Order: sequence, then structure tokens, then C-alpha cells
Amino acid sequence: MGEQKFVHTNGIQLAYIDHGGEGEPLILMHGLSANCHHFDGLIAAGLTQHARVLAWICAAAA
Repeated sequence: MGEQKFVHTNGIQLAYIDHGGEGEPLILMHGLSANCHHFDGLIAAGLTQHARVLAWICAAAA
């Protein structure tokens, strides 16, 4: 659905899915028992029509 990207900050690498979209950025962060695809239903329902959606990939949950 989106494109996996990485950002390097403070000596660590963070991964996220960039779903694109229009408007202010919205960062989705899942709980420990989920993963970044937990939000796929929101993306499919049109969330990117209202915000630029980024879904954080937690390495511990991957």
C-alpha cells in the first residue's frame, strides 16, 4: 500500500511506511501487540484524503 522508508536520527535508524496523502502529517503508532499494518483499513477507507499518513514500524513488533 505504501512505501517503506527510513530516517536516521541520534545514531539510530527508524523505519516507517509512507502512505502519502494531502494535508498535515499524521503519524500512526501501534501498540505492542500489533504492527504497522494494523492501520491498513483506515488507509483503505480514505484517511490519506485528509492527511499525509506515516505508519511507524516498531522493530520489536516486526
